[in-house]
Amino acid sequence: RWMFGMGMVPALLFFLLLFFVPESPRYLVTKGFEDRALSVLQRVAGSGQAHADLEAIRQSVHEVTPSFRKDMQNPGIRKALWIGILLAIFQQFTGTNAVGYYAPLIFKAAGAGTNAALYETVIVGAIKVVFVIVLMLIVDRLGRKRLLVTNGWAMAVFLTALGIAFAMPHIITWLVLGLVFLHTIAYELSWGGGVWIVLSEIYPNAIRGRAMSIASFALWFATYLVAQFFPILLHSIGGSWTFFIFAAFCVIMAIFMKRVVPETSGKTMERIQSDWMHA
Repeated sequence: RWMFGMGMVPALLFFLLLFFVPESPRYLVTKGFEDRALSVLQRVAGSGQAHADLEAIRQSVHEVTPSFRKDMQNPGIRKALWIGILLAIFQQFTGTNAVGYYAPLIFKAAGAGTNAALYETVIVGAIKVVFVIVLMLIVDRLGRKRLLVTNGWAMAVFLTALGIAFAMPHIITWLVLGLVFLHTIAYELSWGGGVWIVLSEIYPNAIRGRAMSIASFALWFATYLVAQFFPILLHSIGGSWTFFIFAAFCVIMAIFMKRVVPETSGKTMERIQSDWMHA
């Protein structure tokens, strides 16, 4: 009961901190609150850049059509929508939630006792918190695309090794633990928070609100599928092939990110929108 009850603490903190989050400058401009939009931009970009950004937002807002269906007639905007949906789905096919939801089961299968499996699951959670903070510190310097591509390959390696570890006659518990921890680190340094960053940036202003909703639906539907079918796969084809499948998806994701998804680091949303409009 205490374990479930503790979930109220971050939920309450999240609720309270929302009161300190400013509205999007683009939303404020569309509603006619340009002074408030300028104030937010000054906090983010500084006084010198804020006025130029505000003018770019004004022009961008005027280009937005009132119809989502009309926006979808533009090939570049359609491409942006589908890229975002696929990124959202791919995030769940990294296997991270399968590992997260069923970590005690995986650790017990690797030979850990019940109590040890629970403690090791807590360590996975702690790793997630630490490396999300690390991602916040490095994502602008290293770039979204570079992190997602590199760690996509890294996750493929760790998941392949995890599959091999489960195929061995005698499972080495410390090896499984180490690979799960490494996979978690690679995920949190890339596809964990990185996908949400890219989704918030990649969409043109014209469709950002609805497109984010569609991508979020796709992401959580994929989460549902992974949560439902992972234990079935684990018992039907075994841990080895299950992790090999996730590793294959990580390879596909890394290639997709490298070849299809544009870099958004260092670009304004208006620049990104212009790129899609003329794609």
